[in-house]
Amino acid sequence: MSKCISCEWKNDELVIVNPDGQVFPCCYLSNMAYKFDNTDIEELYKGKESKNKHIMKKYMDNKDDYNIYKNPLSKILKGKWFDETLPQSWENYDDAYYKCKKYCTVNEDD
Repeated sequence: MSKCISCEWKNDELVIVNPDGQVFPCCYLSNMAYKFDNTDIEELYKGKESKNKHIMKKYMDNKDDYNIYKNPLSKILKGKWFDETLPQSWENYDDAYYKCKKYCTVNEDD
């Protein structure tokens, strides 16, 4: 059986909006963003699949673009990170962000 990513939140058309206005595709990535803001990136990824840290880094480098107080939700959800970067990372299971693998892995045969 081969594994793939099926984002439960995306399938249910859900997002999370933090009190500071940041929009995330799920609570798992929302929690990672908090850690990104408050922890040295190398320390954060110590012992984890650090080759995929660029996915969250791209979000954090452009986080103002994904803030409900600065942009309408419709624009945020059509933004490059939501529309391309994250979903494209799921196309190759080995390249998917480790939180996506941990919480949204399914068997393709199911």
